[in-house]
Amino acid sequence: MNTVNFKKSLKRWLLVFRGIFICPEGKSKTLRFKIGEEYELHEFDLIPLGEVKSENSFAYEVYKHRSKEHNVYLFYNCDILSAYCFVNEEGKMMRFKAKKNLKKEEVEKIISSILKNKF
Repeated sequence: MNTVNFKKSLKRWLLVFRGIFICPEGKSKTLRFKIGEEYELHEFDLIPLGEVKSENSFAYEVYKHRSKEHNVYLFYNCDILSAYCFVNEEGKMMRFKAKKNLKKEEVEKIISSILKNKF
């Protein structure tokens, strides 16, 4: 692997680790989310999809970001961001970050039901 590709890959993963989405297809716009931030920061960019209960009885408000370049779903509990995920066009989860109380498998089930019901 040459040095340029390695640096690009490293930069992409460091940004994802810090909570910044960079679309895998290389699209230009970045979306910035941080677990624990308030709903008010993205309030006007979100489409409400409804409320879901997790296996541990936490209720989450689910939103889809209005971005036309990205399929991003956000999970808020008491107006605090608890999880977010990037989903590709086929419905497969590409990136995921959450608090410990919400598991990836649960989010995958919720996203698949949302995509089936076409909220």
